[in-house]
Amino acid sequence: MKIDNLRARLSAGYKKFKKTHPRRFKWLKVTSIVLAVFILLQPLIGLGYAWSQRHNPTVFGTSFSVKQAEAFGLNPQETLHAMLTDLGLKRVRLMSYWDRGEPEQGKYDFTDLDWQFKEAEAAHAKVSLAVGLRQPRWPECHSPTWAANLTTAQLTTDLSAYIQAVINRYKNSPALDSYQLENEFFNDGFGQCTNYDKSRFIAETNLVKKTDPAHPVIITLSNNFVGLPVQAPHPDIFGLSIYRRLYSTNIYHGYVTYPFPAWFYSIRAGWIKLLTGKDTIVSEFQIEPWGTKPIEDMTIAEQNESIPASDIPGRFGFAEATHIKTVDLWGAEWWYWRKVHFNDPSVWDTVKNELAHQ
Repeated sequence: MKIDNLRARLSAGYKKFKKTHPRRFKWLKVTSIVLAVFILLQPLIGLGYAWSQRHNPTVFGTSFSVKQAEAFGLNPQETLHAMLTDLGLKRVRLMSYWDRGEPEQGKYDFTDLDWQFKEAEAAHAKVSLAVGLRQPRWPECHSPTWAANLTTAQLTTDLSAYIQAVINRYKNSPALDSYQLENEFFNDGFGQCTNYDKSRFIAETNLVKKTDPAHPVIITLSNNFVGLPVQAPHPDIFGLSIYRRLYSTNIYHGYVTYPFPAWFYSIRAGWIKLLTGKDTIVSEFQIEPWGTKPIEDMTIAEQNESIPASDIPGRFGFAEATHIKTVDLWGAEWWYWRKVHFNDPSVWDTVKNELAHQ
């Protein structure tokens, strides 16, 4: 009886609104239809993207940071060599940190990158080279100390010169596959960065393409940003970061798992392809703890609370379920540190086993 009364009241309200507000009613009806069509389109976009990728194999790579290896007390060369030989990875993202490559203004030092490229070349691996001010690993923006007092204009000039120097040095390497410009440039919620000038980002994109038109430019997006990159700058490829579980310090203090399922990323990659014509890769896929403190200060138990080795096969399954076919894993320095520092190869061996079955 109560349900019948509720239905009668809703029907009467509906008729009254339609009669007294005909224009608003028409607008609401059209909006509802458009919204319903948009919602219904989502699975079709995701399925269409998955279908378009069905014949492409999934290629797993990794990021490598000299700074992160050093933070763990590892030998960086030994670490990268193990990643490329023992794990057999044939794709690696390397960093051209500005503070390491130009420790004194106008004096370049490419010692670190030179040996990294030689390792990649020897292993017949492909390199995606990060360029720009903002690159992976804390503090995200890696400006040299001498640049602290530069004007914005002078910093932009010096940074552009450094980017050109990096590209000119490595653009003819047989290992070079692509450039990744300014890691998650607009992610102002993470890192010690202050300059989010879109015009600089656009100018840098044009600079990279002009300096080396032979290799594609990747621009990366955060996984917690659900917008679509339809405005400038316009790269050749888009990259998404996928983090599944981390410790939250916002409203809730504790571990949270992002609610986005694998098909969410299929839909997002599908929309990007539909609207821009560009392909998408996963530039960072989390296989590393994100806890309450730096990893090097975490115990084994604390690391396992974030990501135990037993979770890793499921992470690989999730990555494959996105149907995005190039996936750069995140955390290789941790896998190796755990193996050599704690004498615990469980993470390293689990990743190695998953890669061997791809």
